[in-house]
Amino acid sequence: MNPLILQWGGRWLTRARLGLVGLTLIGPSAVLAFDDVRPVETTGEALPLAVARHEGAAVPGRRVLLKGNQSTGSGLHYRWTQTQGLTVDLDRAGSSEASFIVPEGEAPLGFSLVVGNKLGLSSASLTIPMASTPATGRGTRRDLALRAITDGDRSGRVGRPVMLDGSKSEPKGRVAYRWIQANGPPVTKKLVDGGVYTFFPPQPGTYQFALVVAGSDQISEPSYHTVEIGPAESGPTESLPSSAVPVSMRTPTPAPDPTSEMARRALQAIPDGPDRAEELARVFEDVSTRMDVYESYQDAHSEMARRLDQLIPKEEPSRSEWIARVFNPLTLRMIEAVKVEGLDLARPSAQKSRLKPGARKILADHFHAMADGFGRAGDPSSVSQRLDGRTAR
Repeated sequence: MNPLILQWGGRWLTRARLGLVGLTLIGPSAVLAFDDVRPVETTGEALPLAVARHEGAAVPGRRVLLKGNQSTGSGLHYRWTQTQGLTVDLDRAGSSEASFIVPEGEAPLGFSLVVGNKLGLSSASLTIPMASTPATGRGTRRDLALRAITDGDRSGRVGRPVMLDGSKSEPKGRVAYRWIQANGPPVTKKLVDGGVYTFFPPQPGTYQFALVVAGSDQISEPSYHTVEIGPAESGPTESLPSSAVPVSMRTPTPAPDPTSEMARRALQAIPDGPDRAEELARVFEDVSTRMDVYESYQDAHSEMARRLDQLIPKEEPSRSEWIARVFNPLTLRMIEAVKVEGLDLARPSAQKSRLKPGARKILADHFHAMADGFGRAGDPSSVSQRLDGRTAR
């Protein structure tokens, strides 16, 4: 069975045990986010599959049981996390059966169950509708040794990438991660690189995410992270001052290519990004011009990976920031762009398939636009220089 893991410089990626499925332009483990981690098949051991249900009506003051004992897999460990409704205190949240006292209120209560073993993680959601009667006491919370720690952006704009970082979770470097959206408009565009979670907010609002981490024999309590998202901001327009030419002679100035502009902004947001702009632009322009000689996208990716590995910092957290802020958003844009040709590069089999002319052109144009954006990031005056050139003509 093909474990569906990307190769990097001839080596399997560091998180191959978890069998994370995905695609990235750079980084040893950046992947597209899917609802379930798909572990690598291992003979003689069962993969985890989460199954969540409950017993008891959600009547205020009564106790409800959350049951995950129908989940399958060998050597399972459990973690229940609340994702919706008035906050409750979960008793035995790290076991197959948890419970809580129902609070006063009318909104449904939502929970997520994450189960895991050494082969990977699986999650299931559960929504419990509320009834209404008097409340009584509460349960107690059980703490575990593992610790999920969240960091990252606290605000953002619609359509712009937002980064959440759980890489400081303890014990550092020895845990697997699971991000769960707990509140806000549903996120569909998201990418994951280990503890780094990048998402694209579809509309303004308050977004909340929960992170749990898993060790060899347990799953942590959740750590919550809230992000306030404002309306989309209009991009800068390249136009002459209104007084520069008569009204009758004014013509609209074309806006920069969206992919190019995304690449420019992303690189300028990285502390050492502009210093590497010329080299990055050269890599992507070379791949663009050579697209006709590649048999598949995987061939093009192999060349990019080899060359970019020498340019991008290897030290954390700098490398994760490059992946989350620069390459993840551009990868997602590329995947969406090439889908019009019937090629879904989120599927490993598609990455190896022979490229058709239409897909080749889209990929070549995409990498050319990235090269242009990276080049402009290293020379902020280039925009005004191009504008002056148009004016002279």
